[in-house]
Amino acid sequence: MPVRTRRLTQAERTELSDRRMLECAVQLIVERGIPGTKLTDVGLRAGYSRGLAAMRFGTKAGLLSRVARHVTSSWVTQLTAQVGQKTGPVAVLAAIDAQERALAETPAQMRALYAIFFHSADPSAEYRWDVARALNAQRRDLANWLREARDAGEIPPSVDPTRAAGQILSAMIGIVYQWIMDPAAPVAELHHDLKELIRRCYGSREERNARRSASASGSRKS
Repeated sequence: MPVRTRRLTQAERTELSDRRMLECAVQLIVERGIPGTKLTDVGLRAGYSRGLAAMRFGTKAGLLSRVARHVTSSWVTQLTAQVGQKTGPVAVLAAIDAQERALAETPAQMRALYAIFFHSADPSAEYRWDVARALNAQRRDLANWLREARDAGEIPPSVDPTRAAGQILSAMIGIVYQWIMDPAAPVAELHHDLKELIRRCYGSREERNARRSASASGSRKS
């Protein structure tokens, strides 16, 4: 006998269609930019009627708001999985790994997210996401990880977690900017070098002592 599949509930069908339209909106933003992305095209690309996206999201601003939340939620899930229970510089390194992985595995989502970031800088934009709030949240996480390590004596007491977090986040965003603007940007090398810099500046005492010893040994040999 053929296996009967369970019919989706109305709520499940709505969730599925919303997710499909958001994924198609991401694709359209990457292909055409925000000005060229139309609500009608989102519905049609997802396989639904021309008017469904307008019915669900209301306006283009409503669509962009949902896309930003959708992509941000995906990024937070990736970041949380990568960082786990780590703290200190190890957590910072894991966050950098998460970014590199996101650029490789979900490039369309990352491009769409940053398109909305840049779009929000335009005072005349139909939708302006609260980018400052998103950046503050990322800086806060980085600063908290470094503060925990400093208070535990794992990194030098002279480290200012807030200022260090700002510098690290600036470097991470700078890598994404280069990746967007220059297809030939050496993304893997940039992430690797940033992690090496963080290890030198904020690694454990054992790592810093080992580097000093290696440097002193190399100097004596030369």
